[in-house]
Amino acid sequence: MKDTHLTETEITALENLAGKKISTWRDLSRQGGYTTAVRKVVAFEDGSTYFAKIAREEHVAGWMAIEALVYRQVEPLDLPYIADFVGYADLGPSAACLLLQDLSGLHWQYDWTWKRQKSILKMLDRVAALLKEERCDWSWVGHLSDLHNELCNWQDIIDSPEGFLGLGLCSYDWWKKNRDGLLKAEGEAVLSGDDLLHFDVRSDNICFDDDDRPIIVDWNWILKGNGRMDELAWLPSLIMEGGTLDCFLPLSAADGHLLAMLAGFWAARAPLPDIHPSSTLRSLQLNCLKVSLSLACGLLGLEHPDLYDCRRDLEI
Repeated sequence: MKDTHLTETEITALENLAGKKISTWRDLSRQGGYTTAVRKVVAFEDGSTYFAKIAREEHVAGWMAIEALVYRQVEPLDLPYIADFVGYADLGPSAACLLLQDLSGLHWQYDWTWKRQKSILKMLDRVAALLKEERCDWSWVGHLSDLHNELCNWQDIIDSPEGFLGLGLCSYDWWKKNRDGLLKAEGEAVLSGDDLLHFDVRSDNICFDDDDRPIIVDWNWILKGNGRMDELAWLPSLIMEGGTLDCFLPLSAADGHLLAMLAGFWAARAPLPDIHPSSTLRSLQLNCLKVSLSLACGLLGLEHPDLYDCRRDLEI
């Protein structure tokens, strides 16, 4: 069920951030992943509209505080691929409001043309380079390598393979032949680097303006490390939405190691129950697993999964 109300505290906070009175608001429908943040387009008495993101749970408020830090860091840079920042209000340990440029009128559903795919990769290059931007202080941002244990999952799956095998992607015989190769590749993945990562690149976090320029939202997972991870983590969902590999070629052995790691990450999570009723996260993770596992196997010289073959989608 959609949320339709704002509390008096939230209304006051949003009005203080904007410096004007609210006239009305409308809900933004979005099937979520991890977050249960309330999302609204808020209209003010002068006719202006902004996007309001509201936290009513402690962990969501924590993520929103990180996101606000990012917007404050980059605000002086006037970057075309980041929404304009209006303000942020900390309303206590389990509540917060973030007010941003209203992007609801831009293009959120689209065909993945070559031009659009290439524009995302160029944008991610610019995001990666932000770590070297002298006007920004990223000393508070964590390192991708700190998540090594969370990202490495093949050993746990080897120890308890039932959930992975239950997804129906491969037989037990295939698993026995190829599991050690996946484990080895995962261990060789390079996470360290001198790049800034968005670390949640997917189509529902990206919109395009009328000139096909991308804007990316949801900055609460920001990290430092190997920027190639942002590109390869986006690739599987892109392929499942009709995109192509062309912009990513050539893929290297190092890419195969990262894709093996990503496949293990999704393989450990796709069998789990969804985290809230409106979430489509597990379905997304399963689709990402299908593509990343097939790509990793091809790059590593392993057999492709024998019960699911997406090589036609990948044109490999």
